[in-house]
Amino acid sequence: MLRSLPLLLVLLLGTCVRAQEAAPPLETKVSSTITDATVFLEGAQVGRRAKSKVPAGRATLVFTGLTPDLDPNSLQVSAPGNDFIILSVSHRLNFGAPPAEDPKTGEINAKIRALDRRKDRLDARFLLTKEEEAILALNREVASPQTGLDAEDLIRTVNFHRERLTALRMAQLGIADSLGLLKEERQDLQRQLAELGSKRTTPKATAEVVVVTEAKSATTGDFSVQYLVPNASWIPHYDVRVSDVTQPVDLRFRANVQQRSGEDWTNVRLRLSTGDPSASAIAPTLNPWRLYAGSRPPVYRPAVQKDVAFGYKHISGTITDETGAPLIGAGVMVPGGSIGTVTDLNGNYSLDVPAATSSLNVSYTGYEQGVATIYGDRANLVMNQAGQLLDEVVVTGYGGRKNQSGIRPSAAGVRRQLAAAVEAEEIAEDTAPVPVSTQRRATTVTFDIELPYTIPSDGKTRDVEIKQHQLPATYTHLAVPKLTPDAYLTAAITDWEKYDLLSGETKLFFEGTYLGKSYLDVASVTDTLEISLGRDPNVVVDRKATDDYRKRNFFGGKVSESRGYTIAVRNKKGQPIRLLLLDQVPISTDEDITVKNELPANVQHDEKTGILEWQLNLAPLQETKVAFGYEVKYPREKRVFLE
Repeated sequence: MLRSLPLLLVLLLGTCVRAQEAAPPLETKVSSTITDATVFLEGAQVGRRAKSKVPAGRATLVFTGLTPDLDPNSLQVSAPGNDFIILSVSHRLNFGAPPAEDPKTGEINAKIRALDRRKDRLDARFLLTKEEEAILALNREVASPQTGLDAEDLIRTVNFHRERLTALRMAQLGIADSLGLLKEERQDLQRQLAELGSKRTTPKATAEVVVVTEAKSATTGDFSVQYLVPNASWIPHYDVRVSDVTQPVDLRFRANVQQRSGEDWTNVRLRLSTGDPSASAIAPTLNPWRLYAGSRPPVYRPAVQKDVAFGYKHISGTITDETGAPLIGAGVMVPGGSIGTVTDLNGNYSLDVPAATSSLNVSYTGYEQGVATIYGDRANLVMNQAGQLLDEVVVTGYGGRKNQSGIRPSAAGVRRQLAAAVEAEEIAEDTAPVPVSTQRRATTVTFDIELPYTIPSDGKTRDVEIKQHQLPATYTHLAVPKLTPDAYLTAAITDWEKYDLLSGETKLFFEGTYLGKSYLDVASVTDTLEISLGRDPNVVVDRKATDDYRKRNFFGGKVSESRGYTIAVRNKKGQPIRLLLLDQVPISTDEDITVKNELPANVQHDEKTGILEWQLNLAPLQETKVAFGYEVKYPREKRVFLE
């Protein structure tokens, strides 16, 4: 017996050791901080950093407080340069502990239970009275001739029935009244419970990353956690400024960044990437094309690029003033189109717009015109009351600083702005550009913003400046006086590919005046990028018919009609300009109709299209005129309209 004791102790000791080895390691909670965010055109990659003690042997670290919206498939955890191994990484959701019950809730529940017990007792009493009433009903025949009761006994019996039934009915009425009062009191207590319940905060679900490590000895780890989140994006846009036609184009590349990832990005290193993780990365393939009787060619459905939108979408929103009051009858229009509506009594509106529409113009009497940016299927706007008429508002820049200067325009400037219907706009002041480094990868470009930014998870856009370029440009004015008397300024930029530009909306400023919005389209294979800078009111073009040239003659069976025009161009600017002037003459598609042109030597004539083109160089304050004419002959029986 004594010999077997050591063996038994060894077996027990081995069992304890195996039990310790099989027991799961204790979890260590680790808090982390968001340090950087890479925002894609759709979605974002969030980076976190954390330091934690790593015990010897196998340990489980749980990184807590992450957004539940993260993509588990995108999780990456690393700890480079540390003396331990990461064995596994997993993801789980933590719905939190249920909130502690309010003491008042327990008191109210106790009162409800007491009321229920009183109700049970009253129900029992009511049932007993009903049973006694039933017994009395069965004995109503006691006064029949067969009972042999004399008159005195009969009177006593009848009185007893009457008195007892009366007592029972009164008791039932009293019980019914008590039950009604109990019901009202119970309903009041239930309302109190509902109010307490509405004040209880439901715990917010969070994500946790579980990391299992193996270390030879206790150490400290510097961990990096990265994951993708949806509901984040950035949209490129530009400020294009031209001081005069002798200076380069000042192009400021900016981004509207927004996110609703469920966690705020506070003072993070921001990167903007042209990539899109949600887009398919699988290259297309061709299947074999086999021919047989009745066969058809294979059908391929190539993926449509995400930035191309077709059809219409339904948009709704609310227009309010600074106090939150709805604006009734505010006009909501699609930019550059005729689609629009007005708000109802609650400031709400809804309408169908082209799928590519990204914003809506909003106007209301007494308020500054505004632009409502579309997010999803909503576009809300808070409008500001108009200040002094046509005062220039200057708002800018980085870090939320704003500066206003009340520069009163001249009378001529007011007339120009009224004629052009210039809407009030926020004009970014000249500021020192934010340091940005550009990384070009195989398929994407990433802009690293070197100053920290804060992007809360509220879905509101934050303006981030990416780059500022001084682009050498060739300026040319374009005029088509047959269609409009305005002259348009365009800037032609070469070698534009090296600036890593993306297609986006542009705000145009020329000679300190806001000209409106345009669109910079870089989806082009040409070597020159042309930017339209809008109308230039300092270039005046006037096209008039030459009356003494206007003739209509009849020769036998032929009709001869002549037309002539004079175009006057004046450069009111203080710098010389180049002007491309376009007009046209008719071309005949009928052998019985002939056209004879009278054109000056300095015009280029495209005989296939009839387009006339003048390349004019005008000195400051110079005026010049060009003239042309044509004669058309056609048979009398044919009708030809020249106007």
